[in-house]
Amino acid sequence: MTVLNVLQNSNIPLDVPTVVSRLGVNKTTVYRQIEKLLVKGKILEADFGDGKKRYEVNSGKHHHHLICENCSKLEDIQIDEKVLLNQVSKSSKFRVLRHNLEFFGLCEKCL
Repeated sequence: MTVLNVLQNSNIPLDVPTVVSRLGVNKTTVYRQIEKLLVKGKILEADFGDGKKRYEVNSGKHHHHLICENCSKLEDIQIDEKVLLNQVSKSSKFRVLRHNLEFFGLCEKCL
C-alpha cells in the first residue's frame, strides 16, 4: 500500500503519524512520498491551525472544511465563493490567486 492509497481510502485529511501507522513504514519514507505527491499536485495540504499538517487527495474540486472544536469531527463543504472573492478583490484592491478557508465550531452532536 502507498501513501496515496492510504489518503484515497480516508474521508478526512490525515497527518503523517496516522499515515505511518497505517503503512507500517518509517516517517522519513512517508515525508518523501508526501513531498513528491504535493509537487505533482496529487495531494493537498490542509492546516487547521493546530500545528499539524494534514494531507488529502486532490479531487480537483475546491472545497473547505468544517471542524468541530469539541469532538474534532471534520467535514468537507463546498460553497459558492464567487461573490466573496469579488468582494475581497474590490474592497482591498487585491487580486486573490488562491485561498484557504476553514470553519471552526460545534457539530450537530456537540451542540
